[in-house]
Parts: sequence; C-alpha cells; structure tokens
Amino acid sequence: MKLVKAFMAMTTIAAMTTSCLNDDSYTSGFSVLQTRSSVIYANNLQDTLYLQSYGPWSMKQNSGDDWCQMGMLTGRANDLYAIPINMTLNTTQKMRPSSFTITDVDHTDTYITIQINQMGTCGSGALGCAAKVRSISGSDGSSMQFDYDNAMRPTKLKMTKDGTTLASLRITYDDRTATMTVNDDIHGVLTSSFGPSFQPQELVGDNDTVSYEVPIHDTYAQVYACTITQTLGHGNYRAHLYKISNYNEHPDSIGNADSLRYVRHLDNVTETEKLALAFSKTSNGYQTIDANQLLLGVEHCNPYLLLSMYRNARNANIISKATNDNPANTITVSTTQNADKSISTMTVERNGKDITYTFNYE
Repeated sequence: MKLVKAFMAMTTIAAMTTSCLNDDSYTSGFSVLQTRSSVIYANNLQDTLYLQSYGPWSMKQNSGDDWCQMGMLTGRANDLYAIPINMTLNTTQKMRPSSFTITDVDHTDTYITIQINQMGTCGSGALGCAAKVRSISGSDGSSMQFDYDNAMRPTKLKMTKDGTTLASLRITYDDRTATMTVNDDIHGVLTSSFGPSFQPQELVGDNDTVSYEVPIHDTYAQVYACTITQTLGHGNYRAHLYKISNYNEHPDSIGNADSLRYVRHLDNVTETEKLALAFSKTSNGYQTIDANQLLLGVEHCNPYLLLSMYRNARNANIISKATNDNPANTITVSTTQNADKSISTMTVERNGKDITYTFNYE
C-alpha cells in the first residue's frame, strides 16, 4: 500500500511516489506544488491549486463543501494543472478548513490528503463578518464616504472638511495581474502590485508614493515595527510608525501597538509626535475601516490607513488613551457600539475639545 498524506495550511508542499509491483516498475501519484497564495484570507474568494500528476487522478472532497469548491476533480497522467479554487466570504470569525483526497485512479492505494485553510480575518485585518462603513460624519465638519467591491476591498474614499476635499480616491483591482490602480484626484494616478492580503507593495505615481517599510522585525523577541509614508508632492510627506511588542505572525493574530510616532512635513515645517498607546476592550475588527486612524483628526489622517490597506498598522482594539511627555496633551477616546459590535460613535477629546464621529452602515 502506498499512502502519501499532506495537510495544506495556507500552502502545501506535498509528495510524489514511485512504487514497485511484481517487479514491474511504474510511476504513480502526484505532486501538489502549492496554492497561489501563501495565506488565504477571509475575503480571498478565488485561488489556484498547482498539481503535477504522474498517473490519472481523481479528487474527492471530505469537508468544507459549503464554502470551498475545486474547479476540477479529475485529470490525466503526466500533466501540470492549475486548478481554480472558489470560496465564499468567511464570516465565522475563525479559521475554517476544507479537506480533499486526491487518488491515483490506476493505483488506488496511492493517494494524498490536502487541507485548505481560510482565515477568519480579511487581508485588511477586519473580520470577514465586518459591517461595511458607508459614511462617517464628524462634529468638526468632517465627512467621509466609502465604497467596496464584493471581496470587501475598498474602491472609493472621499474625505472632506468644511467643504474642502482632503482625499478623493478611486481604487481598482486587476486580479489577473495582481495590480491595483488608485486614481487620486489630488495626487494623480498611483499603481502597485499586491499580494493575498491585497496590501500594495508600494504605490507609485509620477510625483507621489505610498511606501511600507519594516525597520524592525525581531522574530525571537516578537517585536515588529512598520512605517507607512505618504509623499504629498513638493517635498511634503507624512509618516506613521507603529511599534508592536508580543508580535504574533499568525494571520489571524492582530496585535496592538505600544506606540505611534507621527511625522508630518508640510511647507518646510516638520511636526513630530510620539504617543504611547493604551487600548480599550472594544474590538476594532467589526467594521471595515480602521477607526483608530481618526485619533489625530482628518487633517492628519492617511487615507490608505483609514481604508486599512496595511493590516499591520491596524490595531486589534480601539485606542482608549494616547499620551506624550506633556500630560496636558493626553488624547482620550470613547466609543459606542451597534448590536453587531461595529462602532456607532467615536469621541476623541484633547485639550478640552472633542470631536464625535458618527458611523453609518449599509
């Protein structure tokens, strides 16, 4: 009996076998090379399984047929297959598995079991069940509108304050080439490749960029830091640096940053603020956008972070307090929630002034 067994947790490297029967040599089995994506997130609705066959084969599904379907269940010998995987949005709030057994038709004692795992969180860090935020209105005269595609990816953001447009983005995704294009009414057209989380590698335009850097990634100490920098033309830029201790690399483990360092350079004037962060027990994962990005007000808000296009900059919980060296500048945050645990209102108070943001959903 020839048994080849492998379990696919995000990506699988499985085996091929050669067997000898009655002294007549033959080749049987298959090699499961990998899935296209190294991680399958809650909002990954399509993927590809790469299979190399050495004998004719058939595939049987053992579990997960209510959300995961293979686009091909049989094949010939000595061929290389790219098998479509079709999935539904994972709204269970946890990782879910789907198991398949592939058998050599001519030698049924040779088979392999693979498992595909779909995460409970989206590429953005929001849960797959997150409510879609359609608009936010602020008591300071700010307003934001949002749209999404069927994979919960942001396709539109318009941010204004007192009638002045601060950001206006239209985002399209080419899944065939894994390329996104951002039409920015202020900064022009920016493009980038993206991975399974739909996070842009680096958005580049004629004059402006949005870049993601990792100055610290210490696996042993579980410390991670990331910097997202948005250039704004004419030498202007803003940067957000988040430092995370107890960093867990599992895709469903979204952490909370210890600190935020914010730098804005505008018209030859540089502002820098370093804040120690404390968090409430309120989850930041039940709505599509990253509510914490409103901490410093819309004038200092990076629209790509608000859209949660960089998951490591998204904290798992809502910030409750942000402090620097001057206690008088302490920022406090309070929220109310809807029945589905999404944010209903968020009030940010600093220096005796407060702004209340009201979230509206579809």
